[in-house]
Formats: sequence, C-alpha cells, structure tokens
Amino acid sequence: MSRYGLIEVYKPADRASQIAHVVFVHGLFGHPQKTWSGKRSPTADSTRATDQQRDRQEQGNENSRAATAGSAISPQSFRSEPGSVFWPQVLLPSIIPDADIYTWGYDADVDKFGSASQNTIHQHATSLLSDLADLQESLGSQSTPIIFVVHSLGGIIVKDALNQSSQTEGTRLKSVAPATYGVCFLGTPHRGSKSASLGKIAYQITVAATRRPNLRLLHSLERNSETLDRVGSSFSQTLLKHKLQICSFREEKETRKFWVFNTIVVDPDSAKIGEGTEETGSLPYNHSGMTKFATTSDIGFKRVSARIKRWVDESRGTQNNCIASLDNPEARLRLQNVAKSYKDTFQWLFDRDRVEFLSWLENSKNKSLLWICGKPGSGKSTLMKFAMRDRRTLEALRHSGRLPWIIVGFFFYDRGNAKQKTFLAMLQEILYQLLFQAEQLTSFIYSFYTDLAKRQRTTSPSWDIETLQNALLAIAHQNQTIVHACLFLDALDEHDGDNEQLAKFLYELTSTTGNTKTVLKICVASRSWPIFETYFGRCPGFAIHDFTQSDIRDYTVNRLYENSPKAKISSEDATHREKVEKLADQVTEKASGVIIWVRLVLDELAIGIRDGTPIAALQEKVSAMPQELRDLYAYTLKRINPEYAQEAYVMLQIALYSISPLSLDTFFDCTTYALLWQTRLKYRSGAPLANAPTPEPMNMMKIDGIGIEHYINIEHTRQYIEIIPSESGNRGSDTASQAEMNNQLPIVEFAQYQSTEEMTRRLASRSGGLLEVVSLRNSDSTKLGVQFFHQTVKEFMRETKHNILPLTYLRPECGLLYLLRYAMMFQHPFADSVTQDMFEYANLLVQEDTVSSKSKLDLFHLMKRTCEANNSRYLEWFLRQHRFKFYKDFLLEHEIPPSIQLRCVFISANLLNHEGLEFLFSYSPSWADHHNLLRSVTFRYLFMAALGPRIVSGEHKLPRTMENLLMYFNETKSRITDVQTSDVIEERLELFEWTLKRQINGRAIGISEDDQVSILKIMQRYGLLQNLLFKDMVRVTISRYCVGYSSERIIRLLIEIWGVEIFLKDGSDSLILESIHLAPLRGHVGILRALQEPGKVPKWNAESLDDRSALQALCHMSLLGAGICQSLARQEGT
Repeated sequence: MSRYGLIEVYKPADRASQIAHVVFVHGLFGHPQKTWSGKRSPTADSTRATDQQRDRQEQGNENSRAATAGSAISPQSFRSEPGSVFWPQVLLPSIIPDADIYTWGYDADVDKFGSASQNTIHQHATSLLSDLADLQESLGSQSTPIIFVVHSLGGIIVKDALNQSSQTEGTRLKSVAPATYGVCFLGTPHRGSKSASLGKIAYQITVAATRRPNLRLLHSLERNSETLDRVGSSFSQTLLKHKLQICSFREEKETRKFWVFNTIVVDPDSAKIGEGTEETGSLPYNHSGMTKFATTSDIGFKRVSARIKRWVDESRGTQNNCIASLDNPEARLRLQNVAKSYKDTFQWLFDRDRVEFLSWLENSKNKSLLWICGKPGSGKSTLMKFAMRDRRTLEALRHSGRLPWIIVGFFFYDRGNAKQKTFLAMLQEILYQLLFQAEQLTSFIYSFYTDLAKRQRTTSPSWDIETLQNALLAIAHQNQTIVHACLFLDALDEHDGDNEQLAKFLYELTSTTGNTKTVLKICVASRSWPIFETYFGRCPGFAIHDFTQSDIRDYTVNRLYENSPKAKISSEDATHREKVEKLADQVTEKASGVIIWVRLVLDELAIGIRDGTPIAALQEKVSAMPQELRDLYAYTLKRINPEYAQEAYVMLQIALYSISPLSLDTFFDCTTYALLWQTRLKYRSGAPLANAPTPEPMNMMKIDGIGIEHYINIEHTRQYIEIIPSESGNRGSDTASQAEMNNQLPIVEFAQYQSTEEMTRRLASRSGGLLEVVSLRNSDSTKLGVQFFHQTVKEFMRETKHNILPLTYLRPECGLLYLLRYAMMFQHPFADSVTQDMFEYANLLVQEDTVSSKSKLDLFHLMKRTCEANNSRYLEWFLRQHRFKFYKDFLLEHEIPPSIQLRCVFISANLLNHEGLEFLFSYSPSWADHHNLLRSVTFRYLFMAALGPRIVSGEHKLPRTMENLLMYFNETKSRITDVQTSDVIEERLELFEWTLKRQINGRAIGISEDDQVSILKIMQRYGLLQNLLFKDMVRVTISRYCVGYSSERIIRLLIEIWGVEIFLKDGSDSLILESIHLAPLRGHVGILRALQEPGKVPKWNAESLDDRSALQALCHMSLLGAGICQSLARQEGT
C-alpha cells in the first residue's frame, strides 16, 4: 500500500447509494495500513473462529476487488502480512456497507535515516485538507458526510485541517468542514503528552550525522504546546460553528518506553476535549494496540464501530430530514387543480410534422430547453399538464435508451400564496421532486442542508434562494450518478419576482457543459413577453394558439350539443346540426385561439340553447360580444343583476387582495362582515357614506333589522353601533324605519348558515362566473376555496381604476380594508386563516396607493386597540404563531411588557416605514420620559425588532427601518447618545455586535453585506458608535470578525470610523490580533490592503503573495507595535 495520500480501501457495490465517507488517519510513527491491522490469535482452540475469520477476510478481499475495480489501486496493494487483519477493509464494511472507506497516510516518522519530513502539523493538515477537497471534487460529493477515525497525532492534524476549512473563504477547501459529520478520537493528546518531551530528549541525545529528526512534531505534542493551544482554541469555534459530533477514547494500559519504564502515553484528561457534547470512553489496550482489531468480537472493534455505525445511520436519517425539509404540498396544488384536457384535444402535440415537441424529447443532442408561448387564456397550463401526464412523453424520452427518466413539474400560480408563485418556491419544489424520485442525489446537496440546519438550529430549516440555486447546480454538475430529468415549468409570466433572474437561471441550468452525468431537459410555458423572448427565443418551441383551432371547434360543438334539447330529441335533425356547427365556427373564429374567451361565451350560449333561443339570435349575441378578454370581462360585470352589485363588488375585492385563496366558508363570512360593516355605519349614523367616521369598539351588538338575527361577542370581534351625528347634526339611525332598511339593504347570512351548494350558486350569480370554487389542498382533501377563474381576470381587476358595478349604497373600498377588519375577529370559527395574516395584510396596505393615509392610520389605530384588548391576549396569540417564533422566545419568555411587545411586532412587520405611526411611541404616559425609556429594556428590544427577521413577506428594507427608528428618537429631542449610563452604552454595544456578527443571541439574522454597511453608517451618523472602544473586548470582537468573515468592505468602513486604533489594545501599541489565529488572512490580499495605511507599507506583488510575505506585510504595517513581529512568529511557527 502507498504510504502517502488518500487511499480507497472499500466502496459500496452501488456507488450512487453511498451514504458517507469514512476516513482513517494514523498517528506518530504510524502507517495507513499497519496502524489499523490486528493480529489473529494463534490459539489452537480457535480453529473454527479462524476459519470463519478467513471467510470474512476472503469476503473482504472480494469487497476490495469491487472497491478497486476501475481505480488505480490494485487488490494486491491491500495484502496483509500472515495473520494480520486490516479491519477497515475486512471487518468494517459488514457494519456500514453503504459507506466508502479511505485511509490517509503521511510521513509521521521523526527519526528516519537520512532525512525525515520536516512538515509541521499545520502543513500536514493542509495536505490532508487538499486531498479531501480533491476527493470531493472528483466524485462531485461535496455534500457527502465525512466521518474521521483518528489516532494520536492524526487527531491533531484532523482538527487543524477542519479549522483551516472552517476559516477559509472563497476556495474549494471550505467544503470539507461543513461536510464533516463527526470525529472519533483514539488516544489523541488534545492537551499534550509528557511522552513527547521524553522522546524529544532521547532523540536529541542519540541524533547522528546521518539522521535529521523532525523534532518540531514532538515539540508540538508537548504539554503547554503553543500549537496545541492554537489548534484547540480554534477547534472549539469549529465545533460550535458546524455542530460536529465527537467522541474520544482513552487507553487503559501502559506502554513500555525506552525499555526502562511503563507509562500511559496520553493521560485521561488530555485524551478528551472537554466539550459538553463530547462522548468519552476507554479501550482495554495500550496506546499502540487501541487501533488494532482482528475480529468483530474484539471489544475495541465493537465500541469504535458502534460509534461509526450510529453516525452513518444518523447521516442517513438526516438525509431523509433533508428531503422532508424541502416538501411543500401547496406547490403541487396548482398542477392538481388545472383542468384536464377535453377529450381528444391536444393530440397534435405528438405529431412531429406539426410541432417539434416529440423530436425534442427523443433527441438528446437537441437544445435542452423548449419554449411554449401563447396568448393569455390560450390553454397553456392545460397543455402542459397533458404533456406531463401522457405516456407518450416518457416513451419518447426513453427513445435514446437512457433510463430512467424523472418527470418534474412546477406551475406558477399568481392567484395562490408565496409558496406557489415565487422563484424560491420553484427551486424548492424542483429540488424536492428530484430527490424524492432519486434519493441518491441527496448526497450532492447534503452539506447545504446541514449548514442551514446548524445555523437555524432545526432539522427543518428554511431554504433561501442562493442555497437552492447552488444545490441544483451541484446536481447539474455532478459526475458520479447518472440522472436524467425532464422539467415542465408552466406560467412563468405568473412568477412573482424578477423574471430576468428566473429566465437567466433556467437558461444557464440547461447550458451546463463538462464532465457531468446529469441530463436536464426543461419545457417552459409563458406568454410572449420580451424578457422570455430574449432568453428563449432561439430555443425550439411553438405558439399554442396557432394549433388549437380544431380543438376549440370540437369543444364548442360538443358543449352546444350537450345543452341542446333538440339534439337530444332528434339527433338526426340535419338542419339543427348545421346551425349549431355554424354557430361553433363563428365562436371558433372569433376566439382566435383563446380558450378562456370560448369558455365564458359558451356559458351564456348554453343557457340560450337550453331555453330554446333561436340559433340566429345566439349568432347575433356572439357578434355583439367583445373579442378582447378585458372588454369581455367588463361586459360580463355590467350584465350582473343590479341587486347583486354590492355583494359582487365586495366579493371581487376580497378575491383580488387575498394573499391566497380563502376557504369557501371564510370567503362568504368575510363578504357578509364587510357588507354589515358599511350598512350599519350608514343607518346608525345617518351620515353619507363618504363622510362615515371610524367607529369605536363596543361590548356587544345585535345585528338585526336586515332579515337575520346573529350575535357576535367582543371575544370574537370589534363591534360598531355608536350613533354619530352627520355633518348636519341629525341622528339618522333612530329615525330610519324598519321598512326602509328592509327595502334597501341586502339580506345576508354568515357562512355557517349556508350549505356548500348554496354558496357555490351564489358565487356564480354574483360574480358572473368570474370567480370559481376550487380545491385548496391535496386531492384527498374536501376543503374548497374561492379564486378568479383565470389569471387574466385578476389582472383585469387589478388594472381597472374605476368601479364598473352600479353601487347604490356601498362606498367603494379597497379589499385590504375588508380583509383587515375581518382579521380582527379573533377566535371566530372561519376568521383564523385571515387573522394569522393580519400583519401581512397591514404591510400590503402600507404599499397600497389607492388607500388614503388617513384610512390607513385609522385602520392601524384599530389594530393597535384590538391587540391591546383583553389584557393583550390577542397580541400573545400572535406571538405564539410559527412566523413569530424568533420574537416569541425573547418577548414572552422574558416577560417583556405588552406595550413593548406591540411595538416590536409593528416594527418587525415593516409598519414603522409608514408615515404617521409615531402613535406607537407617543400614547403611553410611561413613555413621556425618553431618558427613562432608554434606561429600560425598550432600547434593546426595539432595535432587535428593527434588525431581526421580518414577519411579513416582500422587500425587507432593514436600513430604512433602522433609520426611521433613530430619526424618531432624534425628533423627540432624545438623542440616544445623550444618555451615557453604562446600561445604555452596553445596549448600544450589543446592537453593534448584532450588526457586525449578523446574529442576535446566536441566531442568524438575514442581513446582507450591503445592509450591514448601510446600517453601520446609519449608526455612525446618529452617534451610536461613540464611546464604544472603552474596552479591549470590543476591539477583540471587531478583530475576530475581520479575521473570521474576511470582509474587506467592513474592515475599510471600521477603519474609516475609528482608525487603526480598533486593532490596538487600549493605551498601548500592542496588537489585538496577537491573540487571534491569522491563518484566514493568508491569500486575502484585499484584506491586507484594507489594513495597511497608505504610503507606510512596502509594496508587494499580489499574485506572488505567500503565507510568509503576508505575515511580513502585516508586521511592516504602522499599526503593529514593538515586539509584534516576534509574537506573530511564535504564533505561526515561522
């Protein structure tokens, strides 16, 4: 076996199913095979066991042949000495058959004749790290978990390698630490060994002219070694950052040293790291024998292999968690709800003489993306579902002989929620479907998952766009597992976000080159927008409306016959059939390929045919109907029964502004509540609706006089019955007669008093068919919801600036106001889903330009009073919802006053960015003294809310929120810097550290570097950074950040704010960086330039900057005081 480098000793028969890499690293005087080889017992009575062992070894040799097939390592390389068992190859595969196993060798002999390797621990660690990165790169396995089994010095080398990987940015070496799952230490001297000192003395005595021993290795393993202190200190941070599993075994027996005395080589206290999560144990061997096992019954093998197996099994379970974290059933809902194609339609899709879809599927050499474009409402979604589900699609893909193929689909859905229409939702669903159908791909994205899980401290982390993109690209570029996938992505024009980002990513995803075993085909459908034309215009494709004329005619004829009594009575009536077909031809021609237009027109024609309307009259009706969809929608609204106009307006507004489709019950309940709100205002106040004031909450209200009786308690909602005089001073409600009210107001009922059939019919009649009932969840659910019957209807409603419906008593209002008022019906049976989104709706209201500032503020005042009701019980209810989890842990568990809780919630919902919300800070007498405010917990938690995660979706303008908060304090003449008490300064320091570390109490917050720079500048402008350098601790925090995150922009900004003094100990010229590991700065020329003072540092060649010259550059900087060169030399061993 080769003495050096990474050597594969076993791999699973199916490489695609491998679950982990297990890597063995030997110690001082060790060997990559001999260290891990045990001797069989020669006892005669063990013949039978020996035979069984031989069988296992032979099986191991077979495994070895399988493992080395096609590799550069031959089976003969693993032949052991007689009676020797190389247990990582012979025994371990039976315990972890789905992990591949490696051993790594290096020159660990300090006393070779001639010259021993003079590498330091750091240099050996760099070599190991490089070899592992090469392995990951060659296999495309950056995400495959790594488990180390290490002995003695090998443990120190692995720790240093992981430190380097953790602290490296921008190189391939950084992928090793995140992929590492655990390290099993065997006799590792974490705090040094007295035997190392004895060994160094012995070698110094016996050294001869022909020998050059590497005493630095022994020196590094001595007690109180600077190297061990450095490696150990950094490894504590690596453990914390990557949540590594560790276990440490100590030796139980002494080792004979220099033929004179016996000793424990690694003392028990040195054989463990001492971390709280560390598992410890012992093995009944001496230091050398604790790595040598011969049978599976050896107690050492049992204990060590049990740890390895458990970690491999946990890795397997974690990979299942990885797939589960991507699962989003709502993303598949749109595909399920798309109508099936009408019988015998779209058959032309598989006619290779008409369109190129079939040839695109069959020919793997064709471009990987096909674009189906079409007019709005031309049937693109129905066609895409038909293409995905038709068996001929899979047959054509298999035409090239490459099996199997994975079919993946995502349909953007603007009428749905964020999980159905964003770029993030698409990426997540594609990744989930790929992994669900090909679990072996999980290994390629596993490190992305573990990184998220560790940072968010959960097994179900939230994925972000950048991580999802990188994960998909990792699968696309891998060259280990053969995978062929065809993606169907519909309605790109309904994507809620940057369409260029979407189109560019899809184009790049299908343009992958190089040695990859992933084949991707992507079929996209959208309208013919310029952005899609730019990226997809040269790809294969077609316009759907050019091929649907015959489909539309067949559909129209069949629909007309289905509703024709005459056809049912006499199917032989040729005259009638001829008339129907002429009518169908007229509809088909006028439709111009827009199937949605046909659907609306046929709904009206079907009624006419059913009622016996002459065909000629129906032809005239078709001629009179607008040909453009928007004109047709306006035509439809104008034809709604005037008695239904008020209800229709409210329904359409609620549907337009709902974040996602509301359930049928909730939709009708919200509609009823909105109607009652405005009608009660009118008849109670006697004032014109245009002047109707915002009502005050009351305890109880009986809704009567309008055809129903229904009680709503204050526990469920806010009620409005106060009689307010009109501008003329008259009180109208008391004089309005019962008969007048019954004649003019609608008769409405809450949803709980209506059947599903009644509500469905009511919806159709009030909306003119523009709203429809759909399934809200998976196909096995019976829950129904309401939405626009097509995306073009929503676009029409959104773009229509004036009301078309003839309203008589209802004042036109934005649907957000209806929804927000309804959201305040806490604990009402059907309002919960809207209540949970109350702050989401409030954030949308801030951005809505059709609502006056006064109306917005009135609504926000009402929200505040609602949250404060019942001893703030409603506010507590909000904080216990999932999206508030970050704040719940701080605000509820620390018993923060409700007044502070409320302000934090408003800030985290981006509501502070709306003008006029100073009332959040001005109404409470306890807030009058702003100096007292700053001495309280207020400052800390308000700014935690300003920096913390948003509880609403959309653009998060954290710098703007921070500036608005600081601006408010300044405008009230309460500059934060005016208060110089120690607790306020400590809180300012805490705010600075949150921003610098992008963490609040150890929890990551989503601050980009751009936001980070902007917020620090804002803090400087408002004086928050004054007087913060009063402790060396602050300078250490800043220095650690600069080294750990290697952000040139932040370093330059901090030097601009404070000067180089931030890197010096208070009152001296000693460098704070003395106590910090400088390795991450190597190679970061930009960082070094940011640290140097112009004109005072010698020039260096950036391209040839090496470790030593980087340190020399630091030492020549004027910011380094006397004696720093020596301290840096001691630290780095140079």
